[in-house]
Amino acid sequence: MTGCSSKPTADDAKAYVQATMDLMCTGDYDHSVKLADIEEGNETAVRDEMIDEVITELTGSMGLDEEAANAFKDVMLKALSLAKYEVVDAVPTEGEEGGFDVTVSVEPLKMFDGATAAFQEQMPDITGHSMAELQAMSETELNNVIYKALFGFISDRLDSPTYADPVEVSVHYGLLDEEQKLYGCSEAEGEKLGEKLITLEGM
Repeated sequence: MTGCSSKPTADDAKAYVQATMDLMCTGDYDHSVKLADIEEGNETAVRDEMIDEVITELTGSMGLDEEAANAFKDVMLKALSLAKYEVVDAVPTEGEEGGFDVTVSVEPLKMFDGATAAFQEQMPDITGHSMAELQAMSETELNNVIYKALFGFISDRLDSPTYADPVEVSVHYGLLDEEQKLYGCSEAEGEKLGEKLITLEGM
């Protein structure tokens, strides 16, 4: 995503990172921040497209059907809406005019904390199938039944979310398009932050 088209300040860099994080997690952001590649009113669609790409990549390898994939998307959207983060500081990058290293403090959401073990213990009750019925299913049928139930189980547990200790992530904000003088963060920098929002601990 690209943003400021004039020489930015530290506040510009912080506001930009805050806006991209808000968009990723809630589907909305401070519209006074310019995100040049997102049309006004199209924010949620952009976010959904990003999430759909991740869901499609993951569920495709699992062989999940549309219903189970939608359950996965629902729980991911819920998890992202619970993300905790704070843009802490922006320090000029040495030797780069208009560039900043922006520090973000993230409290990773424990999305899977104890969920997998608890689910396995309660699987027949949660899935609505006996162990004998589950064992008689094909691998594809079993995956869909189990994952759909697991995503719903995790979603319920997220009603009382828990978080890991805060971690600090540094992302670079700088000149992305010299011709248009557009500043922002690269996709790779956004991924660095996204990877810290949710911890796989307990999966």
